[in-house]
Amino acid sequence: MALKKKTWFYIIGGLLAIGIVGAIMEKQKPQSDSPTAASQSSTAPVSSNATTNVPAPIPVTATALYQDYEANEVAADEKYKGKTLAVSGTVDSIGKDITDTMYVTLNSGKQYSITNVQCMFDDEHKNALSRLSKGQKITIKGRCDGKLGNVFLKDCVLQ
Repeated sequence: MALKKKTWFYIIGGLLAIGIVGAIMEKQKPQSDSPTAASQSSTAPVSSNATTNVPAPIPVTATALYQDYEANEVAADEKYKGKTLAVSGTVDSIGKDITDTMYVTLNSGKQYSITNVQCMFDDEHKNALSRLSKGQKITIKGRCDGKLGNVFLKDCVLQ
Protein backbone atom coordinates (compact mmCIF):
# COMPACT_ATOMS: atom_id res chain seq x y z
CA MET A 1 0.00 0.00 0.00
CA ALA A 2 2.90 2.39 0.75
CA LEU A 3 4.19 1.80 -2.76
CA LYS A 4 0.87 2.91 -4.21
CA LYS A 5 0.89 6.14 -2.19
CA LYS A 6 4.49 6.78 -3.18
CA THR A 7 3.67 6.11 -6.84
CA TRP A 8 0.77 8.56 -6.75
CA PHE A 9 3.03 11.11 -5.09
CA TYR A 10 5.53 10.83 -7.97
CA ILE A 11 2.80 10.98 -10.62
CA ILE A 12 1.17 14.07 -9.13
CA GLY A 13 4.56 15.71 -8.52
CA GLY A 14 5.59 15.05 -12.10
CA LEU A 15 2.38 16.53 -13.49
CA LEU A 16 2.74 19.58 -11.28
CA ALA A 17 6.31 20.03 -12.51
CA ILE A 18 5.12 19.78 -16.12
CA GLY A 19 2.44 22.39 -15.44
CA ILE A 20 4.94 24.72 -13.79
CA VAL A 21 7.39 24.45 -16.68
CA GLY A 22 4.56 25.04 -19.18
CA ALA A 23 3.35 28.12 -17.30
CA ILE A 24 6.86 29.55 -17.10
CA MET A 25 7.45 28.91 -20.79
CA GLU A 26 4.15 30.63 -21.66
CA LYS A 27 5.09 33.72 -19.63
CA GLN A 28 8.49 33.92 -21.38
CA LYS A 29 7.03 33.69 -24.89
CA PRO A 30 7.88 36.76 -27.03
CA GLN A 31 5.04 39.10 -27.98
CA SER A 32 5.53 38.30 -31.68
CA ASP A 33 3.86 34.92 -31.05
CA SER A 34 0.57 36.60 -30.17
CA PRO A 35 -2.37 35.99 -32.52
CA THR A 36 -2.69 39.71 -33.30
CA ALA A 37 0.95 39.98 -34.37
CA ALA A 38 0.58 36.88 -36.54
CA SER A 39 -2.56 38.17 -38.21
CA GLN A 40 -0.98 41.55 -38.93
CA SER A 41 1.95 39.94 -40.73
CA SER A 42 -0.31 37.79 -42.91
CA THR A 43 0.11 38.16 -46.66
CA ALA A 44 -3.56 37.39 -47.32
CA PRO A 45 -5.53 40.28 -48.78
CA VAL A 46 -7.63 42.19 -46.27
CA SER A 47 -11.25 42.77 -47.17
CA SER A 48 -13.45 45.58 -45.93
CA ASN A 49 -15.12 43.09 -43.57
CA ALA A 50 -12.30 41.71 -41.40
CA THR A 51 -14.51 38.99 -39.90
CA THR A 52 -14.74 37.16 -43.24
CA ASN A 53 -11.02 36.30 -43.09
CA VAL A 54 -11.20 34.90 -39.56
CA PRO A 55 -12.14 31.22 -39.50
CA ALA A 56 -14.97 30.27 -37.18
CA PRO A 57 -13.94 28.45 -34.00
CA ILE A 58 -13.99 24.67 -34.26
CA PRO A 59 -16.79 23.40 -31.98
CA VAL A 60 -15.76 20.45 -29.80
CA THR A 61 -16.62 19.06 -26.38
CA ALA A 62 -13.92 18.89 -23.73
CA THR A 63 -14.42 15.12 -23.58
CA ALA A 64 -13.94 14.68 -27.35
CA LEU A 65 -10.91 17.00 -27.39
CA TYR A 66 -9.25 15.13 -24.53
CA GLN A 67 -10.08 11.72 -26.05
CA ASP A 68 -8.61 12.77 -29.40
CA TYR A 69 -5.34 13.72 -27.66
CA GLU A 70 -5.31 10.49 -25.65
CA ALA A 71 -5.91 8.37 -28.76
CA ASN A 72 -3.22 10.02 -30.93
CA GLU A 73 -1.46 13.21 -29.86
CA VAL A 74 0.17 13.73 -33.27
CA ALA A 75 -3.16 13.51 -35.12
CA ALA A 76 -4.87 15.73 -32.53
CA ASP A 77 -2.14 18.37 -32.91
CA GLU A 78 -2.73 18.36 -36.67
CA LYS A 79 -6.47 18.77 -36.11
CA TYR A 80 -6.47 21.33 -33.25
CA LYS A 81 -3.09 22.87 -32.34
CA GLY A 82 -2.82 26.57 -33.18
CA LYS A 83 -6.50 26.72 -34.10
CA THR A 84 -9.31 28.53 -32.29
CA LEU A 85 -11.74 26.13 -30.62
CA ALA A 86 -15.12 26.58 -28.97
CA VAL A 87 -14.88 23.94 -26.23
CA SER A 88 -18.00 23.07 -24.27
CA GLY A 89 -17.92 21.10 -21.06
CA THR A 90 -18.36 20.96 -17.32
CA VAL A 91 -16.23 23.11 -15.02
CA ASP A 92 -13.95 20.92 -12.91
CA SER A 93 -11.96 23.71 -11.22
CA ILE A 94 -11.28 27.45 -11.27
CA GLY A 95 -7.90 28.66 -10.07
CA LYS A 96 -4.53 30.30 -10.66
CA ASP A 97 -1.22 28.72 -11.58
CA ILE A 98 2.10 29.58 -9.92
CA THR A 99 2.48 32.66 -12.14
CA ASP A 100 -0.97 33.92 -11.04
CA THR A 101 -2.50 33.19 -14.45
CA MET A 102 -6.19 32.34 -14.07
CA TYR A 103 -7.50 29.10 -15.51
CA VAL A 104 -10.60 26.94 -15.73
CA THR A 105 -10.33 23.20 -16.17
CA LEU A 106 -13.08 21.35 -18.00
CA ASN A 107 -13.77 17.74 -17.12
CA SER A 108 -12.12 15.29 -19.52
CA GLY A 109 -14.87 12.72 -19.13
CA LYS A 110 -12.64 10.21 -17.33
CA GLN A 111 -13.91 9.38 -13.86
CA TYR A 112 -10.57 9.20 -12.03
CA SER A 113 -8.37 11.33 -14.27
CA ILE A 114 -6.00 13.93 -12.86
CA THR A 115 -5.63 15.57 -16.28
CA ASN A 116 -8.21 17.74 -18.02
CA VAL A 117 -8.66 20.48 -20.58
CA GLN A 118 -7.07 23.59 -19.03
CA CYS A 119 -8.17 27.00 -20.34
CA MET A 120 -5.91 29.98 -19.56
CA PHE A 121 -7.38 33.50 -19.14
CA ASP A 122 -5.97 37.04 -19.00
CA ASP A 123 -6.69 39.25 -15.97
CA GLU A 124 -9.45 41.11 -17.82
CA HIS A 125 -11.69 38.04 -17.36
CA LYS A 126 -11.45 38.03 -13.54
CA ASN A 127 -15.06 39.15 -12.96
CA ALA A 128 -16.51 36.54 -15.30
CA LEU A 129 -14.39 33.75 -13.81
CA SER A 130 -15.30 34.77 -10.26
CA ARG A 131 -18.96 33.98 -11.06
CA LEU A 132 -18.28 30.42 -12.28
CA SER A 133 -18.82 27.37 -10.14
CA LYS A 134 -17.69 23.76 -10.26
CA GLY A 135 -20.14 21.56 -12.17
CA GLN A 136 -21.41 24.44 -14.34
CA LYS A 137 -21.75 23.74 -18.07
CA ILE A 138 -19.97 26.39 -20.18
CA THR A 139 -18.35 27.04 -23.55
CA ILE A 140 -14.88 28.58 -23.77
CA LYS A 141 -13.27 29.94 -26.92
CA GLY A 142 -9.48 29.73 -27.07
CA ARG A 143 -6.42 28.75 -29.10
CA CYS A 144 -5.32 25.14 -28.66
CA ASP A 145 -1.72 24.87 -27.47
CA GLY A 146 -1.47 21.08 -27.51
CA LYS A 147 -1.03 18.62 -24.65
CA LEU A 148 1.47 18.80 -21.81
CA GLY A 149 -0.22 16.69 -19.13
CA ASN A 150 -3.44 18.67 -19.63
CA VAL A 151 -4.72 19.79 -23.02
CA PHE A 152 -4.10 23.58 -22.97
CA LEU A 153 -6.12 26.42 -24.46
CA LYS A 154 -4.61 29.93 -24.38
CA ASP A 155 -6.10 33.41 -24.89
CA CYS A 156 -9.46 32.15 -23.67
CA VAL A 157 -12.80 33.93 -23.37
CA LEU A 158 -16.11 32.72 -21.99
CA GLN A 159 -18.86 32.35 -24.59
